[in-house]
Amino acid sequence: MQEFDISKKYRLKSNKYKKIILYNDSMKEESDIKQDIVSEFQNELLKKGITNYIWGGYGTNLYINNISINTNNEYIKKTSDVDMLLIYDEKELTNKKQVEYIKYMISSYMVCQKIHHRTIVKLYMVLRFKSNIENKKIIEILMNDGYELYMYNLNTEEGIYRFDFVKILKGIYIKIKIKILKNIHLLFDENIYSYNLLKSYYIKDGKKYNNNIPIDMLVMKKSDINQEILKNTIKKDDKLYHVFSDKYMLYNLMHLYHNYTILNKFTLNKIEKGLHKRDEKRLFYMLKYYCTSRNKNITDKKLKEIFEKLKSSYKDFGESMFKIKNLDMIDKIISLETKILDMMHPLQFHTSL
Repeated sequence: MQEFDISKKYRLKSNKYKKIILYNDSMKEESDIKQDIVSEFQNELLKKGITNYIWGGYGTNLYINNISINTNNEYIKKTSDVDMLLIYDEKELTNKKQVEYIKYMISSYMVCQKIHHRTIVKLYMVLRFKSNIENKKIIEILMNDGYELYMYNLNTEEGIYRFDFVKILKGIYIKIKIKILKNIHLLFDENIYSYNLLKSYYIKDGKKYNNNIPIDMLVMKKSDINQEILKNTIKKDDKLYHVFSDKYMLYNLMHLYHNYTILNKFTLNKIEKGLHKRDEKRLFYMLKYYCTSRNKNITDKKLKEIFEKLKSSYKDFGESMFKIKNLDMIDKIISLETKILDMMHPLQFHTSL
């Protein structure tokens, strides 16, 4: 196979870009989050036909921080990022097709936030290697959209291809950094097509400051996931959030507990940081939400019994949350006599139509 080559026609020709803007990835980052635009971003994506759902710690907190339970703020607090799943309605989801979706992500993101003249919008994308021909198509797609290729690194021996693009739109720097990897088991499983990190920041006194909460996004095909168990929304402060169902969230936390228990390699670093304690607390409060929203008279004693029973059944939660199709096993383990509370919960939880 012919090795990939960067033709001169692809390379950066302009000197209009400031070097401190282009090459600031190793600069120290400060936690100075000013905005939370998650709801607005989600709904802008939906306008463009991109189905999306929140999960992870941010999604868990949407449930448990807004109901009448006694949470421990040491463990349940505002998260530093957002986990989101994007679902593309494509029969074949190629790298080329995913790069074409970038313009929708960026335009949705730009609409939502208050941007000042020092703002930098950055999208970091990780893709699986498909072919050198498709790599060239990726470059051409972004260049046709006004981006310039300002840096690249081709390590063909290790199968790592990196392409960094930039353009200025209405005085705002937009940076897209794409890493394409061969022979990678991407993050969770083969159902995941790419990982994306979208953030906005500015530079001041040699440091980077976030404009808003960073958004981590995974991409899947519509046909690969059971959307019926995703279709939930939460209304908070007059904003609508599209989030995994409470049962899905509970399964996700139990899958994480399973990985902690078997010392899964993806959780070892979290254990070193003590995050397994936080996640077990989140599991308990998510279980409490799940049970009390179905049986408001459940006692604390009964809840603790269910919690221990659920944890002892960790072997039943080894399947990835993105592969599981039927979550009825949760109710069988819990054995809870439930009665849905017909929209009476103060969280205003409801099912999307």
